[in-house]
Amino acid sequence: MFPEAPRVIFRKKPSEEVICQLRFPTILRISAEPPATFQERIRVHYPTFQEKPSIELFAPLAPEMARLMAGSLPGSSKSYQFISKDNRWTVHLDRDSLSLTTTDYERWEGFRDRFRLLFEALCEIYQPSYFSRIGLRYKDIIRRKKLGLEGVPWSELLNEYIAGELGWSAIAPHIEQAGRQLVIRYPDGATRVLLQHGFAQGIPDPDQCYVIDHDFFIEGETRTDDATGTLNRFNSAARRLFHWCITERLRQALDPVPAD
Repeated sequence: MFPEAPRVIFRKKPSEEVICQLRFPTILRISAEPPATFQERIRVHYPTFQEKPSIELFAPLAPEMARLMAGSLPGSSKSYQFISKDNRWTVHLDRDSLSLTTTDYERWEGFRDRFRLLFEALCEIYQPSYFSRIGLRYKDIIRRKKLGLEGVPWSELLNEYIAGELGWSAIAPHIEQAGRQLVIRYPDGATRVLLQHGFAQGIPDPDQCYVIDHDFFIEGETRTDDATGTLNRFNSAARRLFHWCITERLRQALDPVPAD
């Protein structure tokens, strides 16, 4: 779909948050009893336990997108949270989903290994019949001041198709809000990405920031042993999409080094 891009690690990483989620048919046992066995499997990495109402990590911003995100609406059951000692990694488990969220993303292999621990515990303890939705979401934020690009027009940092009206110098300095949301279906007919991008809202930073939020997902019955391959594919697709969104000037400002 998008051009191939080299695997790199950005020393000035733009990733604000990365979320992976598996949805499955409701397992009442999860909400009927404390997940003690599950906790023992992961407690060394996630020692803090909390019980809260179920939350939605992949809900679209606009109500009209809900139809395209079937199966991702908020629930009302209990949500069990397991948090790492440094508070940078959080596991959510409820009766129909498992997710991992981090604000400390470095590279795919490290994230995947952490998620594999949760995935194996879920499958061995609760044995979901299949997954009804698999999602991988990257929320990247570009802060020009942090990158030494303060005052550089967005048109020089973003692909012209992403920049849109920001590429017109006559009005670009006067735009206070900008945002776009679209769902792209991949040629395989099953994979979709919800791409949301625009100026960051509600972030306490005097510098104007730009968000590139891309949520890859597949819905419908998927075998549990196909989950890892699906997530690997999503990661590769996310890399290509992000590189397509930015210019070479921004790419170099993020200080890339080869991943391998």
